Amino acid sequence: MKTDQKMLADELEATIRSIQYGLSHSDDLICKVFSLGDRKCAILYLESLADQEKIRETILKPLLNISEDGLTRYLAVMEEERTSCEQRAMSKLLQGDALFLIDEEPVAYVMDTAANKERSLTIPINERVIRGSHLAFNENLGTSVFLIRKQLEHRQVTVKYYTLGNVSQTRIALVYLHDITNPALVERLENRIHTISADFVQTPGFIEEMIEDRPFSLFPQILYTERPDRTAAYLNEGSVALLAEGDPAVALLPVTFFSFLQTADDYSSRFTIASVIRFFRVIAFFIALILPATYISLLSYHYEALPDPLLFSLKSNLELIPYPPIVEALFMQFTLEMLREAAIRLPQPIGLTVSIVGGLVIGTTVVQANLVSNAMVVVIATTAIASFLIPNSELSTAIRIIGFPITLLAAVLGFLGMAFGVIIMFIHVCRIESLGMPYFNMGGGTNIRDKLIRFPTYMLNRRNPQAQPQRGTQERESREWQDDERS
Repeated sequence: MKTDQKMLADELEATIRSIQYGLSHSDDLICKVFSLGDRKCAILYLESLADQEKIRETILKPLLNISEDGLTRYLAVMEEERTSCEQRAMSKLLQGDALFLIDEEPVAYVMDTAANKERSLTIPINERVIRGSHLAFNENLGTSVFLIRKQLEHRQVTVKYYTLGNVSQTRIALVYLHDITNPALVERLENRIHTISADFVQTPGFIEEMIEDRPFSLFPQILYTERPDRTAAYLNEGSVALLAEGDPAVALLPVTFFSFLQTADDYSSRFTIASVIRFFRVIAFFIALILPATYISLLSYHYEALPDPLLFSLKSNLELIPYPPIVEALFMQFTLEMLREAAIRLPQPIGLTVSIVGGLVIGTTVVQANLVSNAMVVVIATTAIASFLIPNSELSTAIRIIGFPITLLAAVLGFLGMAFGVIIMFIHVCRIESLGMPYFNMGGGTNIRDKLIRFPTYMLNRRNPQAQPQRGTQERESREWQDDERS
């Protein structure tokens, strides 16, 4: 939302008063007024954001040793930016910079004095790998862009900065490869960002709901990562990275459904091992989705599909249970979700204790009290373990939530209800788009080689067509030596 820009006044006192009023006469706004010859000057900065030692050493001390004639040369060297807009000048103050003002000049000279209070680089918390980089983004936007540029030391890396939030004034950045990323894709994302009008915008999670295609869908349409190497890989595929000040997570879009089943370890391991593990994740996806529903369908409607010894064993376990299997399943799933949430929200040492002791105590007690059968405990535990194999927490949560209505449908209609629920889910997934691009995109041709399984790296010579990159082919003839040796 655009507003009329107020320009700085000619008189120094009027400019200072206007800036003080604009910042609500905050006590941490420091104003130092002094004279250089016949000219009256002032330095303004916010002591809570600016590095006062840097102000003394690089601004105030040199000013004591220069003449009025040397002021122009000094400013030409020291200034980071000059502006006549009062709103822009105050925005720079709020970023930690200092303003140098001169009487009878309606210009603010911006000096880089922001305090460096960012935390040091750390290892990824949620995306740890056995082999590969152990470096993660942090909350500083400049540091995150630096890490991307270190991964892609290429002249076509393009960075665009924006400021969102009338109150929060959150800086965000779009990063993409100019010669690979589809320009229409970048334009579409920029148009969605420009329409955001809010007082408070913080982290990409706030922006996600304003720019994604289907905000009411349970399935994530934007992939978040804390790894610079993974971000660089997606940029090379033609995706766009969205970064925000104050959040170490980088949003990548567009992405496909299969992106949420992949990890950085897949490309550091041998392709045979990576393919087998990725296939395990696909199997775990379906186990977490339909295992409780399958168990209930077999016991309630299709028990003839079970071998007689197994059926007798399951029925004997259910004799003392006073309610049907659907109640057992819902009770155990709700209990598991409560334990999971408690382990996340509590301090780490207490959370580990609650999850381990709570699981053992509840699992043992409910069976001894004949509230839940042994078989149901095994089914729910297997479902929980399968959901842990899904590497993306948002997709894992979505599958667990979708499992509830599928379980209810199985209790009412058996396999028919379960199949109906799964079909509806896949119809919905096929209709989703990520930044206007197909979400459930299998690719086709050589691109299917990096979906459910991973082919060798030298055979992945095509970029993912989902982002419609300008250059679809990656020239790669890395094993020409093999032909030379045979000849």
